[in-house]
Amino acid sequence: MSTCFEQKDIFPSIQEAIGRLCKQSGVANHEEIIDELLRDPEASGIIDRAVRRCPKLKRRWIAANMLAWLSMRYEPDRDDLSDFHQRFKREKHRGSWSYLIR
Repeated sequence: MSTCFEQKDIFPSIQEAIGRLCKQSGVANHEEIIDELLRDPEASGIIDRAVRRCPKLKRRWIAANMLAWLSMRYEPDRDDLSDFHQRFKREKHRGSWSYLIR
């Protein structure tokens, strides 16, 4: 997906979306995070730029792919996500991967 978007551009928005959702309900599941990204003006702008680069892909699919990239990189020893890892834990919650406040 590097031709559609840069991880460094969207990861901060994803982390902020997860933080907002966790503050509201204590948990942020996959679909809720995607919905939050699509509502957020900054994240939505990044998603729209990705759609312009890859016009055959839908906004929701790109947002889901962006989240999937962050989830794949979610490891305690990653320097670029260490603060994120300290704030949130990733686990199955009601059948889907979710993030919860530590």
